[in-house]
Amino acid sequence: MFLEKPSPDSRTDSKCPRRAGRYSQPGRPVRYFAAGAVVILLSLLTLRCAPFSTRPSEGRFLGGDLIHFVADRDGNPEIYVMQIDGSSPVRLTHTPRNEFFSTGSPDERNVAFLSDRDDNVEIYVMDAYGRNQRRVTRTTGNEMTIHWSPDGKWIVYSLRENGGSEIYKIRPGAGRPVRLTSLGGENENPLWSGDGKWILFESTGDGSRNILRMASDGSGVRVLTPGSGNNTHPAWSPDNQRIAFVSDRTGDFEIFAMDADGSRPVNLTRHPGLDWKPAWSPDGRWIAFVSNRDENLEIYRMRTDGSGSENLTLSPTARDWDPVWIKGGFLLFNTDRDGNQELYAMNDDGSHPVNLTQSGASDGLSLFTQ
Repeated sequence: MFLEKPSPDSRTDSKCPRRAGRYSQPGRPVRYFAAGAVVILLSLLTLRCAPFSTRPSEGRFLGGDLIHFVADRDGNPEIYVMQIDGSSPVRLTHTPRNEFFSTGSPDERNVAFLSDRDDNVEIYVMDAYGRNQRRVTRTTGNEMTIHWSPDGKWIVYSLRENGGSEIYKIRPGAGRPVRLTSLGGENENPLWSGDGKWILFESTGDGSRNILRMASDGSGVRVLTPGSGNNTHPAWSPDNQRIAFVSDRTGDFEIFAMDADGSRPVNLTRHPGLDWKPAWSPDGRWIAFVSNRDENLEIYRMRTDGSGSENLTLSPTARDWDPVWIKGGFLLFNTDRDGNQELYAMNDDGSHPVNLTQSGASDGLSLFTQ
């Protein structure tokens, strides 16, 4: 069955803030296939503000055709999907409880998410259009911060129970969870490297919050940020050779970069205030981040050596946060510039910001955030 995607022409020019930018031409045809039912969408996209004819997927770099996000537009947090230009939003989960932290598999066929529909927080998986929802974990604790392996065969996650948390992995189709850490304290926010060899995570096992690295089987655990202070939000570079992260070792939270083995840490931001959530561009030339250096939260970018820092959002009366790159150099982000939380996209230089959700509710919750 063929369906035509609704035209985005209803998005009037008045909703597209004008800034000097590169893009105004139509996008390219985009095709979608929904596993579990023969549903094919074929359409020609024409965006009035910018053509997001690229493919988002998961994490701080999105690479698929659909955007899965969390919204409370029906009274409680639920998982939704929309096409890359923001059209055709569809609610995928329908429970009276809370669904959150959705992340797409590398092959774009499945979505993992967290839910407390069975009282405690567990991992669930469904296909990209919400069908075949099934529970993956069965524990007495609460699962947190999930991330797919690059080959899509595993989900790595943090399990909180008995006053602490440890890192596990599990095959989403079948199998028992494999415990990867036994370090004590809080061990959370696992993040697979793009080549599948390593997993980064944060740990408070020695009393401070540090970034650790281990092999994908849990062996070879190594502290990459030894010393006091708090180190958080690690992000792999596209070539897996460098890691950006946030640290307060200088007295306030700055963005640093280090080699994959923890050597050669360099302070990239060197600016008073909060610098947060680094995200590498797909071509490895830029790092987007959040900062309050202009008194409110804004999206910035800088070159990977810390030079050329610039404010991309320039919204002094609003807050902008959680930048996520997509192929082609576009950025998705959350903002409250319309009075409520919405999901926007813009060019990599900050031009042509477009409201993708336009719902009046809180949209984009947990868009990344792995």
